[in-house]
Amino acid sequence: MILSVSAVAVLVIAAGMSHYYDADRQLERGWTGFVESIESRSAFGVHRRLAPDYTDCWGYNKDSLGKDLWRIFYPFESIELTPYEVLVVRDGDTATISARFTMASTGAGVGSDAQNQVNRLTEPFVIQWRRDGSFPWSWKITRIDQPEFDAKRYQRRRPAGPLGF
Repeated sequence: MILSVSAVAVLVIAAGMSHYYDADRQLERGWTGFVESIESRSAFGVHRRLAPDYTDCWGYNKDSLGKDLWRIFYPFESIELTPYEVLVVRDGDTATISARFTMASTGAGVGSDAQNQVNRLTEPFVIQWRRDGSFPWSWKITRIDQPEFDAKRYQRRRPAGPLGF
């Protein structure tokens, strides 16, 4: 009797772990965590989701974007992103998520300009992901593309000083 209860308990735990660690579920958690990191203006949260070989259509790599994230988020008091027309295509350890966004924000300076620009885009952001390791939760962003978004107007206009700003 005890043996059969133990066997059932092991099967229930295994089924639960299989569902929790499912690659699609973990990709979804990475995606929602990425959006939540932007909404909370967490430079660390965004940066930790980028693969070491990350690049984007605006010329950033992981290091350069990491140095600029705090400055990008600075004008915003709050950011709310609502993704729509979301398309997820996963093939083994790679995935592409395409999504358009509605953005609402408060703040000063370039924040309202960025909000207006995001809300006028007609093409989706295309975010490429790769599972970097044997753990199912190790999804990292390898590339972001959105050719309509003019990031150059928000990029640093002078070299960073010795303290990084």
